[in-house]
Amino acid sequence: MLREGTLRAFAKCDFLYTPAATGPAPKGHGSGDNVMNAPFATMGLPSSTFNIGLVPETQLPLGAQLGAKPLDEVGIIRASAWCEGVLGRQPMPMVAAGIAAGV
Repeated sequence: MLREGTLRAFAKCDFLYTPAATGPAPKGHGSGDNVMNAPFATMGLPSSTFNIGLVPETQLPLGAQLGAKPLDEVGIIRASAWCEGVLGRQPMPMVAAGIAAGV
């Protein structure tokens, strides 16, 4: 039922835009709960996640994702690149900057 409903949604749009996780990334290493990706993964649909900014209080990344029609890997890569182009390069989280600097 979920797959059929999702495929019907693609009759009206090319991509579905959803949160990438239930909240910002946790402190330390990891990307948080990937439950928001589960529908795309279990249906075998392409998806792509990208950074949309940092949470002001924690400076940890917040992500969004796109889901695409079956076998539209090229389309989702192009759409994700467009989204990143519109958003611009997002700042690096402080925890990642410390790791990159060897701190």
